Amino acid sequence: MEHIQKDDIIIRKGILHILDSHTGYLGLSSQLLDMGPDLMEFVRGHIFKIMESDDAKRCQFDGSVSPILSLLESMDETDDESFIEATRILGENLFDIMCDSVTIPAGDLLCVTFQVQSVVHLALLKMNYHSTFVHYQNKDDVTDIVKQNVIQSGKLTEAVIFDLSGKKDVYLVQKKYEMLNGEKCNYLSERFLI
Repeated sequence: MEHIQKDDIIIRKGILHILDSHTGYLGLSSQLLDMGPDLMEFVRGHIFKIMESDDAKRCQFDGSVSPILSLLESMDETDDESFIEATRILGENLFDIMCDSVTIPAGDLLCVTFQVQSVVHLALLKMNYHSTFVHYQNKDDVTDIVKQNVIQSGKLTEAVIFDLSGKKDVYLVQKKYEMLNGEKCNYLSERFLI
């Protein structure tokens, strides 16, 4: 694909699943996000950075049978229920892999479909948690500073973008993490996408 502009990215729909592998909580949403202008701009920025990044690997499925590819091929992106169900399965599969490691960061999985130059894509954006301090005021007007996990808003280190036009193209940003068996691997390409 030729270079794109950020405004070429048209957000279609999105859903957010909670993959808090550190506490064992899997929160699979059953409804689409209300994608207002601020959220669309936030998502568009992340997608643009990935698609234009030198860190993103551009690859393709190799032709072997992949449950993920089969799921994507059977998903009807125009049907909200089909999209929701497919992303729930993707979230559950990813969560199971994350639970096989104590080093993979917990996070939220933001699943978004978008189009660029009439081609529809699916982005799986893993929004890892990081701890920060925020103010908190209780009902008695007592104010305190508390530590809270929030999703990262900087550069994403884990994301997958699929071309849904049937070309099997994938943009991939990933990091190696140690699994429980001691093996260090790129779990997105070596465990999730296969």
